[in-house]
Amino acid sequence: LAESNVSTVVLIGGDPGAGKSTLVHAIKEPICNHGWRFLSCKFDRLTENQPLSTISSTFNEFFQRFATILSEVEDGIRVDDAVSQYVRRTTSLIETHLSAPGIVFLSNLIPSFRSLFPNVFQRVVVDNEDSDGDGEQRVSVENEDSDFDDVQKETSHGSERHASFNSDDIGANNNDFVDDDSCDCLVSETIKNRLHYLFQELTQAISSPDAPIMLFLDDLQWADKESLELLTSLIVDVDQLDAHQRCISFVVTYRSNEKDKNQSLVD
Repeated sequence: LAESNVSTVVLIGGDPGAGKSTLVHAIKEPICNHGWRFLSCKFDRLTENQPLSTISSTFNEFFQRFATILSEVEDGIRVDDAVSQYVRRTTSLIETHLSAPGIVFLSNLIPSFRSLFPNVFQRVVVDNEDSDGDGEQRVSVENEDSDFDDVQKETSHGSERHASFNSDDIGANNNDFVDDDSCDCLVSETIKNRLHYLFQELTQAISSPDAPIMLFLDDLQWADKESLELLTSLIVDVDQLDAHQRCISFVVTYRSNEKDKNQSLVD
C-alpha cells in the first residue's frame, strides 16, 4: 500500500472469530495518518436480503460528514484547513464527474447528497417547474420518501421505472418491445448499468494520489447479489485505469467455510 497509485485487492479468509476484522482495523490509524480515507462496509445476515443497504449506509455516512464539515465552516467553526480543502475539492469533483442528474439518481442510495448539494436539487426542482408540460420529467426530487427503496426495487425486480428515466431512454415509445417481461428486464439492466457507472465515477472523484481510498468489505459472505455485482464492477473499473489513476484499494474479509458462496467475486 506504500504506492498509492497502485490498485490493490487483498483477500483475508479465516474461521469466525479468527481476528480478520481486528487485523484490518489495526492498520486503519497508520494509513489514515498518511492521508488515506477508510470506508468500512460491514455485511451481516440481517442485510443479506436488503439489496445495496450496506453500501448505501457506508457511503451515506461518509458524505454526511462532508455535509457536517461544510456546515461548520459556514457557521464559522474552526475546521482543519486540509480537511476543509479536501471536502470542497471532492464535492466539486463529484459535481463535475456525475452532473446534476447523476447526483439526484444516487441520492436515492446516498440521502446525504441532498444536504451536500442543495443547489443541485434546487436547480432540478426549478427545471421541472419550468418544463414544457409534456408530462415527461427526466429527474424529480419532489418525493422525499422514495429514498433507497426505488433503486432497490429497480435493481431487484425491474418492476418500476426510476424517476430519472423516461420512456425515451429505453425506446419504449418506438414499439420495439412486445413482451412486457423483456421490457422490464431491459429497464432493470439499464438502471443497474447506470448505477455501476455512477459509482465508478464517484469513487474516482473521491480518491486521488494524495488522498487514496481503502474500502474495507467485512464478512463478504453475507453480501447480497446486487452489492457483489456493484463491487465487482468497481474493482474491474479500477483495474482498467492508468496506473496514476488507481487510488483505491479493496480489503475483503470472508469466512473460509463460506467462500464458495461468493466465488464469483473472489475469483
